[in-house]
Amino acid sequence: MNNLAGKLVASPVPDRPGFWAYRQLDDGALLETELTQAEWQTLHGAAMAETNRRIDELNTTHPLNVAALELIRRTTERPGNPGAMHWLHVLSLASLGLVDDNGGQDEEAWEQFASWTSGEEAMTKALHRLESADIDPDHLLSLPPVEAARLILDELGIG
Repeated sequence: MNNLAGKLVASPVPDRPGFWAYRQLDDGALLETELTQAEWQTLHGAAMAETNRRIDELNTTHPLNVAALELIRRTTERPGNPGAMHWLHVLSLASLGLVDDNGGQDEEAWEQFASWTSGEEAMTKALHRLESADIDPDHLLSLPPVEAARLILDELGIG
């Protein structure tokens, strides 16, 4: 996997069946490179681990995420993230507001929510949007978890 010049790029990937990646050469040129399944998984696993490291950093340092984690701990509900990518705590908290009092779920709201959790860039935009709306960590902490979740969803235009 690393015997050739250049660096393998996890994303974007070539539009081919099988296990392909781009190799970026020093001059900026991209070459398509076929990988074994194990090489492809290693490349994408390393990229996901780096993304998750940055998300985890925001989760431990950003005041809104710290407050959201405290609210999550106050509830018996445990929001889940079905994918390999971690979510910002503020978005995990928001997911609690996607289920109504009867346990029903609004598919359209989940689709909107999915766009905010689709990647690191989208989640960071959501965090900045909440900051711009003057969502205050102390105010979040003064609310019951589901009310805080619904406030976040409202500010993100979901629901």
